[in-house]
Amino acid sequence: MILSGNANTSDPLSIEANEVHPRRVWETLADFKTSESQTRLNNYYKFMFVRHPFERLVSAYVNKFYKSYTDYFQIKYGRTIVKNYRTNPGKEALTRGHDVTFSEFVQYLIAHKSSESGPFNEHWRPMHELCEPCRVKYDIIGKYETLNEDSWLVLENPRLDQKVKFPPGLKKSTAYLVKSYLSQIPESQLIKLYHLYELDFKLFGYDFDVESDINGL
Repeated sequence: MILSGNANTSDPLSIEANEVHPRRVWETLADFKTSESQTRLNNYYKFMFVRHPFERLVSAYVNKFYKSYTDYFQIKYGRTIVKNYRTNPGKEALTRGHDVTFSEFVQYLIAHKSSESGPFNEHWRPMHELCEPCRVKYDIIGKYETLNEDSWLVLENPRLDQKVKFPPGLKKSTAYLVKSYLSQIPESQLIKLYHLYELDFKLFGYDFDVESDINGL
């Protein structure tokens, strides 16, 4: 936002969250003609960031369902999850979708198997589908686990570090929560969940082992 002139500041930390999300702030490839999109894909500096699939999933659940700051996800997804994956759901839960458990969330994802069937919001859609690294030749694929170092590399390569600095120490890990949440689902579901995100694991160099993932990353 700073580099594109969409923020009246040089300090990333001063940008409010509600200023980042509006669609009007960003242009996407869909906003351009095919030839213009291709020109950008061929010539623009391109990067993406990935995260351990299970940590990303737990983070999405906690942020959107457990400690949700809005009822959007609870209404749009929570009510459906409660209706289909809870035995004898109460009237309030069916109306509000406010108390979805992690196990119910996982059952919902596994049942649909593919983001093509509709339930895969961008916060839990597999990264290889969201950013298409097999089609787009990214200059850098960074990782959340090395966010500070990789962000510096992104800015340093095109000398953008002279114009903006990535704020240090911003990375907030939910890795400590993963053990707790994965222990709530049986091994059979964990394996199915892995297969759902298998290509992300393989493409981005994340290991999967049933025993180690149940006991923590």
